[in-house]
Amino acid sequence: MRQTPDSGGRSCSGDVWGGDGMPGAYSENAITAKVKAMYGKRLTLEDYNQLLQKKTVGEIAAYLKHETSYGGVLREIKEDLIHRGQLENLVRRHAVEIYSKLLGYSFRDRFFPTIYTARKEIEQLLAAMRMLNSGSMNRFILDFPPYLDKYMSFDLFSLARISSFDDLLEVVRGSEYYRLLGPHRPVSAAGQIDIMACETTLLINYYRKAFKLLDRYDACTREDLAAILRVQIDLHNLTVIYRLKRFYNDSKEGIVPHLIPIKTRVSHSIYNNLVDAPDTAAMYKGLEGVRMLRRYFKKDTTEDIGYVIECLRQHTSRKIFRFSTRPVVAVLSYMTLMEIEEDNVVNIIEGIRYALPPDEIRKLLILS
Repeated sequence: MRQTPDSGGRSCSGDVWGGDGMPGAYSENAITAKVKAMYGKRLTLEDYNQLLQKKTVGEIAAYLKHETSYGGVLREIKEDLIHRGQLENLVRRHAVEIYSKLLGYSFRDRFFPTIYTARKEIEQLLAAMRMLNSGSMNRFILDFPPYLDKYMSFDLFSLARISSFDDLLEVVRGSEYYRLLGPHRPVSAAGQIDIMACETTLLINYYRKAFKLLDRYDACTREDLAAILRVQIDLHNLTVIYRLKRFYNDSKEGIVPHLIPIKTRVSHSIYNNLVDAPDTAAMYKGLEGVRMLRRYFKKDTTEDIGYVIECLRQHTSRKIFRFSTRPVVAVLSYMTLMEIEEDNVVNIIEGIRYALPPDEIRKLLILS
């Protein structure tokens, strides 16, 4: 990858960021303190309340620019001229700028930069495939995030210019994505890309590599990092089951190939019960019995499963962030929380654009 810091080991007892003896490394306590100070600049409940009262995208942009930490990425905008796509793109850029800042703290541990960059690469590849399927690559060109290019293992600008799946393969030739995506080439040039199959292949590879990287850490660090990764996998798997059942009435045979087959906190027996459930109501009832999810279900409602799992992801990340003193754990959990925050802001932008009442938008937000 173009800008991935050098690798370095670290033990629980070490006082230096990375165990490779590289000069200029910060102490663990200093890095963790910096990350927690950055977290202190997150949006507050009052910020969310203020945003929910805005009537236009421009008003949201103005508040974010002048009253929050998003001011840095919004400093050049004209609030009365910005449109929804531009604002959402800049909101997403906020996390990438935080990522760049973290790399500037002599971040010698390869785990976080490796998996963060890989996740962004997967997001962009899937976005391009969706645009190809819909015949709207011109939208990708308008909205793609050029500021990510320097971190990618392929040329993001070339990806923005593709017009076919074969073009996409040429862009990623020389990277592992060529091997992973090659078997998913459509039978005909005009054929639709099986995006779910591509996503499953990419994510299985991503998580297997991520868990393999955990072998370098002490048991405490491994446990915390693995907890964050497992919640992400559960989020994906449970959302896939829910959506394939709800919108396509899919069978077990159609669902299982799209799941990530890595052990998580949700047992195999529960997953089997969920994919065997005759309908979404039965699946929802089964999920209510999962201990770690029970607190997020509301009585007499049918919550979107994705929302429930996002609540769990936030709770897990906040708990780990509050109590961990290990830099790599603090950084990963912090970035997870920032991504949830940015999803909240994007949901507010979308809700305001479609004139939804504030109380309806609030239901979409993952708040403490």
